[in-house]
Amino acid sequence: MNHPDSNNQSDDHLAGPTTLSDRVKSLQLSKYLAEAPKPRNPKLPWFLCLLFAALSALLGWKLANVEEAPSREKAEEEIPAIVPRSSRVVLEAGGFIVPVHRVEVSPKVGGEVIELYIEEGQEVKKHQKLARLDPTKFEFEYRQAKALVDQAKAELEKLENGSREEEIRQAKAALNEAIAQRDQLQDELLRIRQSRAAVPREELVRIESRLRQAQYKVKQLTEAYRLVEIGPRPEEIAKARAAYEHALAQMEAAKYDLENTTVLAPISGRILTKKAEVGDTVRPRGVFQWLVRQPL
Repeated sequence: MNHPDSNNQSDDHLAGPTTLSDRVKSLQLSKYLAEAPKPRNPKLPWFLCLLFAALSALLGWKLANVEEAPSREKAEEEIPAIVPRSSRVVLEAGGFIVPVHRVEVSPKVGGEVIELYIEEGQEVKKHQKLARLDPTKFEFEYRQAKALVDQAKAELEKLENGSREEEIRQAKAALNEAIAQRDQLQDELLRIRQSRAAVPREELVRIESRLRQAQYKVKQLTEAYRLVEIGPRPEEIAKARAAYEHALAQMEAAKYDLENTTVLAPISGRILTKKAEVGDTVRPRGVFQWLVRQPL
């Protein structure tokens, strides 16, 4: 059973303030604010503001780099690979740089042009024939020099090989003949002196003179026979070898001139101009020239 007083109190509480001043007081927040709990860290709101600002700045920087990266990569692709990054400049200019090498070609010998293998503007390769000169004079000089080489070589080989057996026997036979003539004259003179016969003075002088000549001849052939057996002197061999080398050098020079009657291209390139035609007589100076463009 409910108590009448408790019901009245609950009804009064639900009814709320009855007067206008009581109602105004009930709407004030100071009471609730005073009763609200205070924050534990008063710097937390400022820290959150700074964190949001930093995140916003980082997001903006990344968006700017994403837009700038394609244009930067495109610019780097346009820069040639041979230019180092440290030497790149801001100012750029378009165009081509073409190195040009001009070469003047001339024959090393003079003569008449009998064949011409080029035209202006023609591309030529290295060692390609350009022209040919008359080789008649140079062929004659080469054959003459070659004959002198053969002669000097034969003389050198003769001295180096020494005397042959036939030469030694020939020298020995000549010496024996001279000895026989000397002995015959000695016997004749001896018989005249022993016979005590009347012999004219002139005949005796003639026989004695012939005997002396025979004796000298024997001495001469004796030395010749000894030299044939010993062989040539080293100085003679050295002299013959020097003569052979000199003739060989002259032959090489003649061969060089003969080979240079054919004019070859020293490098690859393009014929710019030609200053001689077939039938012209040229000298060792600039006759042909071409323009060479080397690749970058």
